[in-house]
Amino acid sequence: MAERDKDQEENRAVGGPVGPGADAAALSAFQLYHLGKYAEIGMALSGEENVDRLLEMIVHEAREITDADAGTLYLVNAERTHLDFAILHNDTMKTRMGGTSGVPVKLPPVPLHVDGAPNHANVSSYVALSGDIINIADVYESEEFDFTGPRKYDQATGYRSKSMLVIPLRNHENDVIGVLQLLNAQDVTRGGAVGEFADDRVSLVASLASQAAAALTKTRLIQDLKDLFYAFIKSIANAIEEKSPYTGGHINRVVDITMMIARRINDMDEGPFADVHFNEDELEELKLASWLHDIGKITTPEWVVDKASKLQTIYDRVDLVQQRFDLAAQTLRTRSLERKVALLEGGAPAQALRDEDQTLAEALRTLEEDRAFAIGCNEPGEFMSDERRARVRAIGERTFELNGQPRRLLTEDEVANLCIRKGTLTDTERAIIENHARVTGRMLSELPFPKKLARVPQYAAGHHEKLDGSGYPDGLDEKTLPLQARIMAVADIFEALTAQDRPYKKPMPLSQAVKILGFMKKDRHIDPDVHDLFLSSKLFLKYAEQELAPAQFDAVTVNPALKGRRVLVASGRDVSDLTARLEAWGARPEVVADGATARDLLLDAFRDCRPYRLAFVDEGLGTQGLLGELCAAEGFPVYSVIALCDDPRAGAPACAVAARLGLPVDEAALREAVFAVLEGHTFREGVNPALCLMGTAAGRPRRSPGPAVLLVDDSANTRMMLRYHLRHTDVVLDVAANGRQGVDAVTRRIYDMVLMATRLPVMDGLSAARAIRQWERESGARPVPLVAMTLAYIPQDASLSLEAGFTSTVERPVTGVRLQELLHRHLPRG
Repeated sequence: MAERDKDQEENRAVGGPVGPGADAAALSAFQLYHLGKYAEIGMALSGEENVDRLLEMIVHEAREITDADAGTLYLVNAERTHLDFAILHNDTMKTRMGGTSGVPVKLPPVPLHVDGAPNHANVSSYVALSGDIINIADVYESEEFDFTGPRKYDQATGYRSKSMLVIPLRNHENDVIGVLQLLNAQDVTRGGAVGEFADDRVSLVASLASQAAAALTKTRLIQDLKDLFYAFIKSIANAIEEKSPYTGGHINRVVDITMMIARRINDMDEGPFADVHFNEDELEELKLASWLHDIGKITTPEWVVDKASKLQTIYDRVDLVQQRFDLAAQTLRTRSLERKVALLEGGAPAQALRDEDQTLAEALRTLEEDRAFAIGCNEPGEFMSDERRARVRAIGERTFELNGQPRRLLTEDEVANLCIRKGTLTDTERAIIENHARVTGRMLSELPFPKKLARVPQYAAGHHEKLDGSGYPDGLDEKTLPLQARIMAVADIFEALTAQDRPYKKPMPLSQAVKILGFMKKDRHIDPDVHDLFLSSKLFLKYAEQELAPAQFDAVTVNPALKGRRVLVASGRDVSDLTARLEAWGARPEVVADGATARDLLLDAFRDCRPYRLAFVDEGLGTQGLLGELCAAEGFPVYSVIALCDDPRAGAPACAVAARLGLPVDEAALREAVFAVLEGHTFREGVNPALCLMGTAAGRPRRSPGPAVLLVDDSANTRMMLRYHLRHTDVVLDVAANGRQGVDAVTRRIYDMVLMATRLPVMDGLSAARAIRQWERESGARPVPLVAMTLAYIPQDASLSLEAGFTSTVERPVTGVRLQELLHRHLPRG
């Protein structure tokens, strides 16, 4: 309200409401003021993509222009049968419904037709149907429309509805898409007396309504296109699921794992992903690529996708093999009977008959052994060695006679399939499967993705590429394979390894899946950093708890990921086992053997805001104990220190370190201690988590030559205008697009002022302000002036901002005059 009161003060200063007797200077000043205000509103409207905020902005700005006490915004429904209440504001009654308020408008919709005839009795429906502007001085005196509703409301609440202005919102096709209704114009120069809406204000609101309709149409169109696109994706996913149900489930689960990894990367402040952050558009791009990564399987024959055994095509040909062996056995019996008949007719002795029976039994036994072996080879579980493949070929060479013609026990194609070394696919079939990635890329490349989603085809087609260049379809390597495709590759593989619904394999135990991922990391088939993050952050366990069967859970050992994390080992004893283990986990430990050097390294790194992430300190170093000196250093991050000693059960550490480990170090205990440090404390490379010397330049670089200002806002228009307003100043402006980036920037360098929007993606401005103030308290840094850019149409936005830790507030859009006032108030004066 403070900012609105200030606007009204300025309004009065330039002449207030302009009547017939106003002089030309006052009229000119009034018009100039509102022209500037209107330009700011237009800029804000065009840059707003959130529909709820846009609707509230329309009502708020219309009320600001007309000094209306109340305002209602109706939207025409899709079928154009009635008006839905979207926003309802009334200052006197302290009522706010719809939009961002979280309070739904429960009033019934206004019908556009009653009994098949246009509803001209209700003023809002009349305006929606006619497209005319209605300006009523007193609704109680009007006989043109039915105001029974407002009068009942007045009787129930004690409110007095009087003047009313109703204006249609037309889109680019000249259709009315909404109705703006303003109530009780107040004369601020006469104590808020209610009067008629002035004509000059009506023209301004009509112009605003026109631009608001364009902005609303644009926002709706963007959302409609997004909804259409997602519906298209859903229809494709449904088609894939109809063709292969487990493929549909696979897609859903790959999306889940991919987004889990991506969001975890966004949370990382150290290690190889410290400088990686996906914004909202990039996350959406990655999510779409995940949804579409197997779209190419639409063209893959179903029998290849679902091939559960080696002999399966449209059906499992093992039945034909069985019948052929049965036929061969029957042929052996028939031939044996024919020979026995000949022996009997020739008067052969009984022994000859017994010999024939023995020969038949041996032949049948050999045939049955070959049958069992061939049938066993049809299952994909057992690896086919050279010896097993040779036996299959030998069986395939055996023949039996049928209708006077020799027939092989196995066809050439059956031999080729049964000799598949691993899995169920031949080289030809595997090429058909692998072609789905190329088809995915080709299909998606035909779609006109918007700029912010332009890399969806690249990411989706790249989920089978490998860092060593041996993947498909394009043979990309670590120099050309984007991180997003690497994330999807890990997600795709882990889901495939652990899936329960594959017709061609049994679900794999968790430990085996983790082991295979480790082999693939070692062979440079998957990104080692993504692999380490997925395991060390326990994301694989989170996914497993959601999707895996209890029987798949078994003991899994996961090592900490220390790549990119500074580690110091200070000990005069043999710590080669410890350093070897740390190196195996990705660290490059620095080893020192004396306490003085260790103390200097640790404290210097601390003061330079680059503290060691882990420090292993031998309790025996130094005459007074190195640990005691570190604890005495104000704010030193002792939570990152692990003490080394002879017996961790004896004695006590000099201060509350993270853990005590005995030498030689037990690997399991070491792993537990390191995980406790990594998971228990946040850390940001380049930021001293405990001390920045009360805001001096020590520890955080400051910008030069002029004052440093950070702007945190996701609106390109806001950033553009503030850069324009600062073009003739010596202010150095940095920009962040969301609250998290704002927190990162403040803790990395010194700013003289921060301008931050309250409604931001990833981390909202209120949460970001709290995080900055908490960091300042913990570090001892000088509090930076935080200025909240609030939204007037959101209740208590300013008061909530002050409660969150902001120094002051200013309403958006920020004018050049207001910006100069803020600079004068908050920036240091030379």
